[in-house]
Amino acid sequence: MKIIEATIVLKKADFWDVFYSAGKKRIGQPFWLRSLETGKFDNKAYLVQQLTDSRELKAWVEFGMVFIPASDLDMAANAKTNKTEVDQAAPTKQEELTLKQY
Repeated sequence: MKIIEATIVLKKADFWDVFYSAGKKRIGQPFWLRSLETGKFDNKAYLVQQLTDSRELKAWVEFGMVFIPASDLDMAANAKTNKTEVDQAAPTKQEELTLKQY
């Protein structure tokens, strides 16, 4: 079996990253969940789907648990301002997640 290791840069999602408007989800948006207790990410990615509970997704976003892939524009803006935001659940606005396949 071939083992693949990849690194992805994530940013903390806000409401507009996962919703178009109140009640309209961004179907197909990948996201990762980070535990409030341990600070660790789930070992899998999720996709926003029709069946995704909107209230639950909104709560996860409000608690700072949802992370999405950072775009090139996000990374350029972050490098330009050299800014990091700190909070209890997530130490930085952007984080690296290394995915390993075994």
